[in-house]
Amino acid sequence: PVEELTPWIDQFNALMERLERAYQQLEGFNADVAHELRTPLATLIGQTEVALARGQLDFAAALITPLLETSDDPEYRATYAEILAARGDREAALIEAECAAAAYELLLARRPEAYADHAAAFFMGIGNRPQRAVDLATANWTLRDTPRSRSLLARARRKLVVIGGDSTSQS
Repeated sequence: PVEELTPWIDQFNALMERLERAYQQLEGFNADVAHELRTPLATLIGQTEVALARGQLDFAAALITPLLETSDDPEYRATYAEILAARGDREAALIEAECAAAAYELLLARRPEAYADHAAAFFMGIGNRPQRAVDLATANWTLRDTPRSRSLLARARRKLVVIGGDSTSQS
């Protein structure tokens, strides 16, 4: 009976090897696509941040709005919250910042090592939770002790001292 199963086992093993190769090709393709998309998006975000820094709020909003409509990336929502705050629309800015905070927390729950640094920067800024920023910057530094992670942690700690604690945790 075992010799009768041998051809089936061999065919199954060959099928599994083909599936593994196909999966590896698909992963490579996905990585290539992600890389190709990342560059134009990074350029667009950079242009938005420059426009925001220059006070060109309408231009910055025009650049970021299409990204808000097509992506759930919290960085875009955070940038939009900064634009709204710069325009003086505090209520809308708070709503957008809370949406970004919730999105960051979801990402952090899944892959903290991938998002701790970006989330820490967000919570230092428009996210306005300095203690959360310190916690995330500490986690990031623990994962990767680099000059960038040390700088992020130092900035988060300074922000916490200047603010005097986490504004959202005080009751």
